[in-house]
Order: sequence, then C-alpha cells, then structure tokens
Amino acid sequence: MALKRFIIEGKVQGVGCRVGIETYCKQAELTGFVRNLNSGRVECQVDVKEDEIQSFVEFLSSGPSYSRVDRLMEVAPKETEIYNDFRILADGNDED
Repeated sequence: MALKRFIIEGKVQGVGCRVGIETYCKQAELTGFVRNLNSGRVECQVDVKEDEIQSFVEFLSSGPSYSRVDRLMEVAPKETEIYNDFRILADGNDED
C-alpha cells in the first residue's frame, strides 16, 4: 500500500466532488479522507495499492460527476496515520 495525497483544483466545491470521491474509494475499498480547503480546492489522502494508483489518478483527473478538474497535484502526505475507512472530513485550511 502507498499513502498518496492530492490537491484538486477547478470546479470542485459545491458539485458533489467529495461525495463522488468517497463513493469511488468505498467501492474500491480504499481508506483515507477527502475535504474541502478554504482556498476552493479539495484535498484527498488515500492509502492505495500500487497497482491501483493509476486508475485512481485517472478517476481524480476526470473528476466525479459535475466537477471540473483543472489541475491535479500529487503532494507529500501530511501524516502517516493508518485509516480504517474512507471519510469526508470537515473543511480545512490549506496550511493544515
């Protein structure tokens, strides 16, 4: 498993992006979190199998349902917490 963190820019808040990501991750049995950032972006951190990373990145790049992804950035994970499930977290600051 690999811990990956992504910042998603575009039309990604108020359009079901987080719910779409949560649904995908639960169906794929991935663990981690997704949340809105105060900058208008979305942050997603996920523990994913190496052979599933490409599919997950392709999903994020195309954006769930009504969202529009303009930029997808992979950034260093913030923490090495072990997740038991996938959840939507409360909104956060970009600096968190």
